[in-house]
Amino acid sequence: MVIHTLESADRRGATRYEQTAWGRRYTSADGSVRELWLLSFGTAREERSRAEVAAAANTVAFGVPGVAGYGEPYRPVEGLSSIRTDLPSRVRVMGVGCGDGSSVALFDGEPQEIRRLYAEHAVPALGRVVDGTEPRPGSSCVGCRVLNGCAALHRAPGLLGPLPGRRRPRRSMSASDLRSYEECPASFHLTRQLKVRSSRPENSAILRGRAVDAWLNERHSVLPRRACRRSWGPDDPDEWSAGGHVLSGGE
Repeated sequence: MVIHTLESADRRGATRYEQTAWGRRYTSADGSVRELWLLSFGTAREERSRAEVAAAANTVAFGVPGVAGYGEPYRPVEGLSSIRTDLPSRVRVMGVGCGDGSSVALFDGEPQEIRRLYAEHAVPALGRVVDGTEPRPGSSCVGCRVLNGCAALHRAPGLLGPLPGRRRPRRSMSASDLRSYEECPASFHLTRQLKVRSSRPENSAILRGRAVDAWLNERHSVLPRRACRRSWGPDDPDEWSAGGHVLSGGE
């Protein structure tokens, strides 16, 4: 956390500026090395702007830990040792992916280099942020009261409406479909997608699956609706049929 307090209000009417960096913070035992991890959900992000990296490095090098309530100004944590408040001799900013554990070094250098990069890249970017008054669409637009009349939002008529054209049947994939595709993709295309039946009889596992599916469909179509019960199985589990499929004996 870096705090800049002015004696009088500047041209923006502000007397205090705060800069923070969100991430995992680390420091060596003697305070000579500080490190910040910028976290990503999946893989470590390497395509961060120079302004973002410079602002994060500046906070790590020249800032101190702080606390604040919601909507309140930050204040330094009391009781810090002199080691933690001295400037470090080395600062690292790392990008870390929480999904795969990957990491990438975004900055590794001294505070003097950070001052130069901060003035060159971060200061202009931060100035545009605090001076900007034009609307910029973002996640905060969801709760905006002038959302309907805002000209900055991109309009996409029909995006949430029904798609034109004929409706297609729902596509599904079963375990047996995957096994068939693994054995021969061409055979899967002919028999499962084009419905060209093979001359070979279906194996017993597929026949049992079809019989069980038919039995469940029949049970679920019974009126009035009832919860599933163990007694809903076939009266004779050694020989029963459903949907034209007969099972007997060990099957």
